[in-house]
Amino acid sequence: MRKITMVAGLLVLVPALATAQQDTAKQRDTTPVTQDTSYGRLATPPAPMNAAALGLSTAQVKELQRSLTTNGCDAGPVDGMLTEKTQQAIACYRTKKGITGGDLNDVLKSLHLSFRAKTNPMGDSTSSRHDTSGAKPRHDR
Repeated sequence: MRKITMVAGLLVLVPALATAQQDTAKQRDTTPVTQDTSYGRLATPPAPMNAAALGLSTAQVKELQRSLTTNGCDAGPVDGMLTEKTQQAIACYRTKKGITGGDLNDVLKSLHLSFRAKTNPMGDSTSSRHDTSGAKPRHDR
């Protein structure tokens, strides 16, 4: 009986000791990374776009986020920040509507929003604002 108890104790104790002795340095790193497909390498998630640099207020970004989500592209929480999730929703909407180019104003116009960005997400000057009123330009200013 004593031998059976000793064998049973060893069967429980040996695996427990082996588990405790494992090298913790070999554990997997669970830090999230995303695939940067433009360069074919792993990269950290992009920083949020600067709404102020685009000439957008927090209220305008919230309106954009609501509109994107309403149109089937999840923009994440309506927080007024142009986060990675909002950028993904903009890309989703572009794809759904067949909008090409990088001008954010094309998206704003398609969503029937009353405001426009002063620059697109790539930082270039907006080139899609054209005067369609038919009025002749004034040169006396």
